Amino acid sequence: MDTVVIVDNSRKMIENYSRMLEACKEKFYCRYFEYPEEAVDYIRKEGAAVLVCELEMPVMSGKEVFDIVEMISPATVKIAMSQVTDVRETLKIVNQSRIFKLILKPFFLPEDLVEPIKSALKYYKLLEKNKNHTEITIAALEMPDKKTKELVSELEKKKQTYHNICKTVSGIIKGNLECGNIGLSEQEKAEVTRIFEGMLQEFMRYFMFGVQNYIFHINYLMNLFHSPEEHRTFQLKNKNSQEIPNEILLKIAYTIFITGYISKEVFGQYQLKAFIEKNEKEYILELLCKFPEKDGKVVEVILQLEEEMLNILAEKTLKEMSGGILAEKVYYKKGEVSDE
Repeated sequence: MDTVVIVDNSRKMIENYSRMLEACKEKFYCRYFEYPEEAVDYIRKEGAAVLVCELEMPVMSGKEVFDIVEMISPATVKIAMSQVTDVRETLKIVNQSRIFKLILKPFFLPEDLVEPIKSALKYYKLLEKNKNHTEITIAALEMPDKKTKELVSELEKKKQTYHNICKTVSGIIKGNLECGNIGLSEQEKAEVTRIFEGMLQEFMRYFMFGVQNYIFHINYLMNLFHSPEEHRTFQLKNKNSQEIPNEILLKIAYTIFITGYISKEVFGQYQLKAFIEKNEKEYILELLCKFPEKDGKVVEVILQLEEEMLNILAEKTLKEMSGGILAEKVYYKKGEVSDE
């Protein structure tokens, strides 16, 4: 059975694709990957008839995935998925990377995903009939050229930087938990460490996107934190008519990320609302979060660490918590911020 590899850094989107393709499991075999480097490694070892990949991903972009797969498995038919925030750049990638089809996001019908995959599989089978196809594949697998080695080397450097940052910050968290008398058992310390290490891993993937527009951040945060079927809702409203400077926008987005991630991991269910406004000197993020009441030393320590992290991002914070409702105002000084 032909294998279709699907790559998207959003776990929620992976789950959506799996549901959409459930009816096709007898026709082709799907492998889903949240981390693109794992998808590349799988194709390198096992091969694939079709690769469906999101273009906008941190650490390793969709274009990098397509470029490497072009070298290690040239017969694999490539389908890109994108919201197309930059039309010119997207068309450039489609042309340079020999993309068979481009699927525009968001899409909601299974046919929007199933039909392009079926077309790609037909094209792949046509290629299989060509004897040159086999010779090219073998040559590419046995003798990777200079460009392939450079791409792989660049990927390894990115991964190493990513893991070094995560390891360093994880060490700081563990060190803080060991210092002083915070009243946690070893099991409770392990739980706090697990939550913050998980948050750090997800945050670094978010951080690697760099400067993006307001719509990008809304979509990214919605994918992470809005799951009504799991009793987790997230709303974000910008009360300003003017564009938010990039530096402030990143701080606001990362503040919402930290609050949302901890609400998800600690309380499980929540209603999170975020409002952005401004006055003459400051941008203000108002957060309202309702969740099931849950106390204990672990929750107390986690909320203290969260507050310390938010204070790093903001000029000041005002916080009030009562009856399972957290109300927080976070202030960001405007300053002279460039939009470059």
